[in-house]
Parts: sequence; structure tokens; C-alpha cells
Amino acid sequence: MNATHLILGSRSPRRLELLSSIIPREQIEVLPPRSSAEAGFELLHTPAAIEQRLREIVRVKGDDVLAQVQARQPMSERTAPVIVVADTIVIAQEPRSAAIPRLTVLGQPAEPDWQADVRTWFRQLLSDQTHEVWTGFRLLSAGANNPSPDKVEQIVRSTVTFESLDETVLDWYISTEESRGKAGGYAIQGLGAALVRGVSGSLTNVIGLPIHELRNALRKFLQPVSKGS
Repeated sequence: MNATHLILGSRSPRRLELLSSIIPREQIEVLPPRSSAEAGFELLHTPAAIEQRLREIVRVKGDDVLAQVQARQPMSERTAPVIVVADTIVIAQEPRSAAIPRLTVLGQPAEPDWQADVRTWFRQLLSDQTHEVWTGFRLLSAGANNPSPDKVEQIVRSTVTFESLDETVLDWYISTEESRGKAGGYAIQGLGAALVRGVSGSLTNVIGLPIHELRNALRKFLQPVSKGS
């Protein structure tokens, strides 16, 4: 299939920037899901349960954007756009002192007291420890008359190890307000990089969109998948 353009179902400027590194910007349309509400992870503490919920979230996002596209105007399968949706989560292990260690998903710090969330997360879950970052992404392509769109779905996992953070560093990073609106309370593509000792796996996955894996998945829909081709 030779799609004329891609639709990014996300409000994230970072995802748009990353996608634009492999697809010309003029071929990308931004069309976020109509609702920003999504299921949470509050009661989920096992890898299997967390993965299932992440897959549910990206499927709901994909279905929302697909419905918007199909409601616009009929398209042939040859010209139907490819839809890209994603969701990124930070997964930490609860304190080692807990009787039964378990996983916890760190979302965006809650307003208005986001500083308290970030300070607690950094002190108890992130400082001098390794955590995981998962991004689930889903690709869809369908004309208005295709009830079973082609699709690809994948979860990519990276690990991030933080330096040991003292109160001076915590105070500094919180003062930058970079934590606001960021899963896990930090942005590795920004000043948060100063907190990180190392990354194993895809760095772009930690930022919000695993470009290597996404590019390979897009081969099912687009040829070629590179700028200037």
C-alpha cells in the first residue's frame, strides 16, 4: 500500500519531532484522540497486567483516531493514511524494604501538588536505581469501507538507571518544572538527562516513540520509509 500521508494520533510535540526524523513533516497530519481520558494503572502491579492495560490504551487510541478518519470522506485502500498512536509508561519497583516487592507505574505527577509526587518518586523509586520504560505503539491503515484494517502492535522496553540524587539535585530539578506533564516526572531529552547514569535499549523509546522499531513496522505499509527517497 502506498499511503499519501501518516496521521499521528498524539498531542505530544516530542512524538511529532521523532516521527518527523524518519517521515517528511509535510506527510504527517496530527489528529489526537478526541478524549485525553484513559484507563489507569493504579491497581496493577504485575508485568502481565501492566502490559495488558498498555495494549488496551493504545487500541482505544487507535480506534478513536480511526473513527475520526473514516468519518471524514471515503478513501480507497490505496490512498488510505497510516495511523500511528502510542503510549509511554515508566515502571519502577517499589522499595526493597516492602514485604513483597512489586511494580508500580509512574504516570504524570498530579497537579497542583506535582512537586510532592516527584520528590517522593525520586527519593523512593528512582534515585540510584534502575527502572523500565515501555512504549506501546499501534499502526492502523484502513479505507472507509474496510471493517478490518491492517494493523501492527508492539511494546518496546528500555531500562534507565538514575544516579544517586541528593536533596540539592532534587531541589534543582524540581525548580526547573520540567517534571510537569512527564511520565515518571522527568524528561530524558531535556535537563533530566543530568539525572541519568545509563540507558539500555532504545533512547527514543524512553522519549516516547521507538524510532527503530517503528520504522521497521512501517515497512508493512510504506515504501520507502526515509527522508528524501
